[in-house]
Amino acid sequence: MHAVLRAWWCLACLAAALGCAAVVEPQSTTKSPLAPLEVSPDSISLEVFSAPAPPSDPQLDELWKLVDEQSLPADLRRRLAENGMRAGIIGPNVPSALSETLKITDKRVDEEQLQNFNLDPDGSVKMRVLHAKAGKRVELAIGLPHNELTLLECTDGQVHGKTFQKAECRMALRAYPESDGEVRLELIPELHHGEYRSNIRGSGQEASFLWTQERPKRIFRHLALEPVLAPGQMLLICGRTDRTLSAGQHFFTDPGTGGKPVHMLWVLRAARAAPDGAFDEKRQAETLGPVTNDDLR
Repeated sequence: MHAVLRAWWCLACLAAALGCAAVVEPQSTTKSPLAPLEVSPDSISLEVFSAPAPPSDPQLDELWKLVDEQSLPADLRRRLAENGMRAGIIGPNVPSALSETLKITDKRVDEEQLQNFNLDPDGSVKMRVLHAKAGKRVELAIGLPHNELTLLECTDGQVHGKTFQKAECRMALRAYPESDGEVRLELIPELHHGEYRSNIRGSGQEASFLWTQERPKRIFRHLALEPVLAPGQMLLICGRTDRTLSAGQHFFTDPGTGGKPVHMLWVLRAARAAPDGAFDEKRQAETLGPVTNDDLR
């Protein structure tokens, strides 16, 4: 009996100490107590498409007639052409030739599937969604690894040849939010090759070091793309067929089956970006959803 009285006395003292703070209203079962996920102020979502683009396909010719290649500097267009590459901007309207090439439909895709989603049954057309912070490097693996790759590179009108072992074509990507929902991309082709090597990065003054495993890189800075995409616009990149063993041929041609190479078209679209903080709150809330057939109307 005394034990029970002591227990009640302890509970009474605890309630007096806590007051009303100890009273918790039950949460509604129809609403999660967790706050909704918020997009980071410097977060940018990019949709990356890759699809076969046979040079003999008349639909591809019609598509490039609608692409604004003049949006790139003339010197850059010349360097790209000399090294077997072609690029330009299209949109915001999506022409039927592009929607058919990318197999764009009204089908909605779960968030978990968006990391690498096949848009057609045979898996030849792919879409990936990348979430990157402004200015942070993201690597795109372009094509399949090569045991040996012979490259003919044109710089300043001179052609140089070199063979690389265990080579992989990569695209170093950085994205930066601009005004009115625009996004500035920075794309630099890179050729990673050879064996991995140990590197130490850091500052002795700050006593901060990072041990990394990296491979040698051939960085094509003279082929860097820096387009600014308005909402709904897309960057198209592909290789040319008139530059054998060029960077464009290696980056945008897959071996295919039966020894028949497959030319690939790559498309990048900023699906969502938080505008620069200097702009008003209303503009910061503007976003774009996934591409659907509604964009074709």
